[in-house]
Amino acid sequence: MILQTLMIATFLTTAGQIHAQTPAFDVATVKPSAPNDRGYTVYSSPSGQLTLANMTLKDLIAFAWDVRDFQISGGPGWINSDHYDVVGKSETARGLFQLRPLVQSLLTERFQLVFHKSSKELSYYALVIGKNEANLYRSGLHPSQALSPEMRGGGSGELTARGIPISMLAAQLATSLGRPVIDRTGLTGNFDLNLQWTQQEMLDAEQKSDPSRPSLFTAVQEQLGLKLESQKGPVEVLVIDRAERPSEN
Repeated sequence: MILQTLMIATFLTTAGQIHAQTPAFDVATVKPSAPNDRGYTVYSSPSGQLTLANMTLKDLIAFAWDVRDFQISGGPGWINSDHYDVVGKSETARGLFQLRPLVQSLLTERFQLVFHKSSKELSYYALVIGKNEANLYRSGLHPSQALSPEMRGGGSGELTARGIPISMLAAQLATSLGRPVIDRTGLTGNFDLNLQWTQQEMLDAEQKSDPSRPSLFTAVQEQLGLKLESQKGPVEVLVIDRAERPSEN
């Protein structure tokens, strides 16, 4: 009985510490996006303000936990259709690496979000170092300074980035390829890069506007010294157990 009481007390103390240590925005608003908004915005200012505009809850979850949308399953249908604008201000957090946990707390509180992690057998690409050394330029930026404006493009056949880890490159490649990309390069630190390629749909339609640009697979290998290898295996997924539309601020 004494042991059980001690275990319960320890659990409550630990839970209280975890709750107390959960990071949160100092000020945050969540509101429905304007009906005619097009595209979405992710902007992190040097002052610690994060703006996520015209994003679905699924988009917000993908951003907060740094996963792709095909790694999220379950939940009500509106998580794919309702769009929201989220603005959060922190006095201490800077950059995506520090702000993402704050978005996690916000979604848990405002959307009553509950999920569990699982794994699913999926086809994916492993990002590895090619036959020669990686052709990447190391950046002097600390991970906490890798703000969203430092990575531009991706959907237009060109990606310019400054001060990003390889995991962020893998995430952008996953978005472009529509398949998970897992970083297995073993490279640490931040990098500056410029990647140019011809989009696959243009190759398929034989509408290659710039013959000098290769496919994305070839560009990754020739321009970065990395390689995308097709593999199949378990990939972590987030399964949504509960989600509620947010109440008014």
